[in-house]
This record gives sequence, C-alpha cells and structure tokens, in this order.
Amino acid sequence: MSRVLIAGESWISQSTHIKGVDSFTTSTYVTGVEPLRRALEGRGHEVTHLPAHLVPGQFPGDADALAGYDVVILSDIGANSLQLSPRCSSGARRGPTGSTHCADGSATAAGC
Repeated sequence: MSRVLIAGESWISQSTHIKGVDSFTTSTYVTGVEPLRRALEGRGHEVTHLPAHLVPGQFPGDADALAGYDVVILSDIGANSLQLSPRCSSGARRGPTGSTHCADGSATAAGC
C-alpha cells in the first residue's frame, strides 16, 4: 500500500486564567492525528506523523526526500511552517529557504 506522511495535526494551546487580581497561564499539547491514522492504517497504509512543531526543521526539504512518500497530507498547519526557514525565528542571518520541492519549480518557497 501507500506510504503516507501527515504533517501537522498537533497544536499547543495556552490559556490565561484570571481570578480576581491573580492570573496564571496553563499550556496543553494536543494531537488530532489518531482518527486519520487509524483509518489509513486500517486500510493497509504506512503512516508517518510529523507534528506541527517539528515541521519547520524536519519536513522533507527536496524532491528526493519527498519521493519516499506516495501521499503527503498537510493538516492544521500554517504555511509559514513550510515557507520560512527556522533561522528566521532564531534571529540568524537571512538567506534563501532552500525549499524547492519540484524540479520544474511548481512548489517553491522564498523568504528568510
């Protein structure tokens, strides 16, 4: 069957609770991939999940790396996670992302 990469389907929620003059913050990490993973695996597909917070640094960076998958699903993930280099948020020098995924240029990214 197919090798499927699911990128995204995870998130971190942060809430501020105010009680009188006091406030505190709580954070939770949630994944929503399991129903989709079960459905795909139940039909014989091999599924790899790349949580949203790992996508900027670990998403396959070129056509050769993507060729290892028959299907790529992007779910609940913003475009910046794929289009911006992790160097942008770390304050490092600016430069091209190097994220050209198709030789014909049909899937490219430019930015930091």
